[in-house]
Amino acid sequence: MYNLILLFALPVLFVTTVAAQSQRGSACRFHFAVAEKYGQSGVWPDDAGQWWAKDGKKKFPELCESAFEDADFAIAWEKTWTRVKYYEPVWTRETQPSYQQDCVQSNDFTTVSCTTYTTYEIVDSVNFEEREREVEQLSVLINRLHADKPVRVKTIVRHGDKPGKASFQAAMKVLRNEAKKARMPAVVR
Repeated sequence: MYNLILLFALPVLFVTTVAAQSQRGSACRFHFAVAEKYGQSGVWPDDAGQWWAKDGKKKFPELCESAFEDADFAIAWEKTWTRVKYYEPVWTRETQPSYQQDCVQSNDFTTVSCTTYTTYEIVDSVNFEEREREVEQLSVLINRLHADKPVRVKTIVRHGDKPGKASFQAAMKVLRNEAKKARMPAVVR
């Protein structure tokens, strides 16, 4: 009886293991490596790393992070600070005089008598003042690793709120498009 169970269990275990490995392998079509420019490899910007762990892997299942020696693409990133100009509305409320006249003609129509009086109106207006602030900027360089020489594919620069996430989302879209191009057969003329 024990041999019968063992005889049945081993093939089932083998089939499920092979199926799981082939499923994992088929989803990942392209490998990329991440490194901080002039820094260490495998390091992501904080917001980009959180995005990749939570949503990015699900959104881009055909892309997998790997070591540089196994990667099809290399992504190098650099964080800098830059000054950005923006316009801020400044609301003002003013009291402005308004002059009005009331005129009355005499009964014989020879003279006109006018009274001028002043009323005041409240006027709201908006002006825009130019301001500057420093914001985080993240540059991402995407290189195709080809014959031991990197070939620049694209440079992406984002700044503002969560620039790492925005840059890496754009980078993954570029990699997805590169993966689609690679799957299409070349046209020979």
